[in-house]
Amino acid sequence: MYNVVFVGTREAKGREGVVTVQSWRTKRDFEWDYASWPEGEKAKKRIVEQGIPLELCAELVSRTPVACLVAAAIEKATRQDGVIDREVLHKELEIIQFTDPGNLLLGISKDVSRVPVEGRDGNTSAEGFNGE
Repeated sequence: MYNVVFVGTREAKGREGVVTVQSWRTKRDFEWDYASWPEGEKAKKRIVEQGIPLELCAELVSRTPVACLVAAAIEKATRQDGVIDREVLHKELEIIQFTDPGNLLLGISKDVSRVPVEGRDGNTSAEGFNGE
């Protein structure tokens, strides 16, 4: 598998700062598929790493700041009319807590909005957190 780690950009709105991973069979498959993505979709995700082991992908995903996860949960729970669906929000927050309960509990008590996700090349994804 060819793993690629992305981080949500400012264009992703509520998903800004959320680190995700997608896998393709080969690098060639990734390059072919990624080339077909609309520019608007590419603008919402910045590539952090590619061609790395799944274990490293998991480590990078685990560095997603809690504030970003909560913002994404709120966005997902917000209906088109602007009203937050409390049931969806509750489920999304449970997912956050289930996947890393210590991160959620510790993250709420301190500012984690500028915790960078750093790739092997030394670049970080801290820019744009908190709208800065």
